[in-house]
Amino acid sequence: MLRELTIRNIALIEELCISFDDGFNVLSGETGAGKSIIIDAMGLICGERGGRELITHGAESAYVEALFDMSEALISVFRELGIDFDEAEGTVIVSRELHASGKNTCRVNGRLQTLQNLRRITTKLINIHGQNQLGEVLNENNHIAILDQVGGGDIAAAKEKTAALYADYSEVKKQLDSMRLSEAERARILDMLRYQCREIEQAKLRPGEDDEIRSRREELLNAEKIAGLLDKAYYGLSDSALSSLGTAMRALEAASEYSEKAGEIYSVVADAYYTLEDQSFELAKLKDGCNYSEEELMELEDRRHVINALCRKYGGSVEMVLKYYEESAERLADLENAEDRIEELEHRLAGIEKKLSAACSVLTELRKKAAEVFSKEVVSELSDLGMANAQFRANFSKKNYSANGADEVFFEITVNKGEPLKPLAKVVSGGEASRIMLAIKTISAEKDGIGTLIFDEIDAGISGKIAQVVAKKIAKIASIRQVICVTHLAQLAAMADANFFIEKSSDDVRTKTSIRRLDSEGVENEVARLAGGLISGSAINHAKELISEAQSEKRKLK
Repeated sequence: MLRELTIRNIALIEELCISFDDGFNVLSGETGAGKSIIIDAMGLICGERGGRELITHGAESAYVEALFDMSEALISVFRELGIDFDEAEGTVIVSRELHASGKNTCRVNGRLQTLQNLRRITTKLINIHGQNQLGEVLNENNHIAILDQVGGGDIAAAKEKTAALYADYSEVKKQLDSMRLSEAERARILDMLRYQCREIEQAKLRPGEDDEIRSRREELLNAEKIAGLLDKAYYGLSDSALSSLGTAMRALEAASEYSEKAGEIYSVVADAYYTLEDQSFELAKLKDGCNYSEEELMELEDRRHVINALCRKYGGSVEMVLKYYEESAERLADLENAEDRIEELEHRLAGIEKKLSAACSVLTELRKKAAEVFSKEVVSELSDLGMANAQFRANFSKKNYSANGADEVFFEITVNKGEPLKPLAKVVSGGEASRIMLAIKTISAEKDGIGTLIFDEIDAGISGKIAQVVAKKIAKIASIRQVICVTHLAQLAAMADANFFIEKSSDDVRTKTSIRRLDSEGVENEVARLAGGLISGSAINHAKELISEAQSEKRKLK
C-alpha cells in the first residue's frame, strides 16, 4: 500500500506530503485546482514519461518520493536486481527526480535504478486507471492478459509449463532449420568449414603462444641493451657488493667469538652473502645466454604473421581462434552427418511438439472455462452499473505456438438488446469503457495482488443512481485493496474512508496548489459542494444523509 507521497516543484505544487489510509481515499477539489498534478506525480513514480514541462517554473529540478508497504511479489525482483530491503521493516521507498537539464534519476531504497527497472518494481505495487488508460481495456492485445489474470493460479501454472516447452521447441527447431540446407548450400558451407579447420590445424597453435612470442621478440629486439645492463649488474654484484659483503661477513665471524650480538648480525649477513652469491651465478648464466639471434627473430616474425592473420580472420587472440576451431569442427561434423542429425532432431522436435500441443490444449481449455465465468461476472457487474442489456464474451481463435500458448483472445460486447456482439473497441463510448474497466477491476481486485489502485476520474459521464452503484463498487474493491480516487461525485466522496481537498491559491507572486485532509465537518461541506455546488443548510443535511447511507453500505462489506 502507498503510505506517503512527497512532491516538490511539480507544476503548481511547491511542496506537499500526503499520508494515505488503508481502504478508500478520495481526492476532490475545484476544477483546475491541481488534482491531475498529483496523479502525474504518481505516474512519475510508476515510470511514466517525465518531461521538463512538469518542473515548476524557475526551479532547477522536481522530486517525487513514495513510501510503500513491502509486497511479497517484490522480494524475488529485489533479490534479482540486488536491491537491499529489510523484511522486518517491511517498507519500500521509491523516488524520482527530474532536472531542467533533462537528467532523470530513479532510486529504489536509495539505490539508482533504470526506468525499466522502476516500472518493473512499481507494477507490483500500484496500478493507475484513468481516461488515459482506457485504451488498455480497449486494446485487443491486452485481452488475453486480462483473462489470464482473472483465471488465477491454474492458468499461471499452465502458462509456465507451456513457456518451458516452447523454449525447448524453439531451440530444437532452430537447430533443425540450420541443418536443412540445399545440397549446393551444404556443399558450400562444408568446403568453407573444411578449409578453415585445416588452416587452423596446420598452424598448430598453443594457448598463450601469442603472448610468449611478443615477450621473446621484445627481448631479441633489445638484446644489446639488455646484455649491457646485465653486464653492469653482474660486475656490480660480484666485484663490488659480494667482495664488500664477504669482508664484513668474515670480520663479524671473528667478532662473534667475543660478542653474542655480533654473532646474530653475522648470521643475517652470511645469509645475505650466500643468497647474493647464488643470484650472481644465475645472473652470469642469464648474461651469457643473452645473445642476439637474427635467425630466431626472423622465425618469430614469421610465426607472428601467421598468428596475426588467423586472429584477424577468426578472433582477437589465440584462445579465440581455438574456440572458433572447436565450434567450426562441431558444425562440420554435424553437416557431414546431416542426414542422421536431421533425423535425430526431427524425432526430438516431434516429441516436444506433441507435448507442447497438449500443454496448449490444456491452457486453452482453462482459458475457456475462465472466460465463461468471467463473462458472466462482467455482465452482472455491468448490469449493476446501468448497462442492463449488455452481453459480453471472450472470442477465441488459434495462432502459431508461442510461449503464451496458441490462443488469440479478444473481448466482444453489445450494450443494446438485439444488437450482435462486436469487438469491444468498436462498440463502447468513453463512459461505457470506464464502467467496463471498473467492472473488470471489481472482478480482478482479489486476484491481481496489486496493493494500491488509483482511479482518476473514472466516474466521468456518470451521475444519479449509477453514481451510487459506482461508489459501492469502488468501496467493495477498497475493502480488500487500498484505493485512491480522484472524483467529482458526491456519492464517491461520501463513501470514502479518508477525504483530501485539493485547492489552488494565489498571492502577488505566484499560484500554488495545496492539499489538506478533511475532518468530519469538512467532509460534509465537500460532499454538499459536490452534490449541488452551494453549501447551504439543506445541502449539508443532504450531505449528511449521503454519508450516513454510505457508512451503512460499507458496514455491509465487512
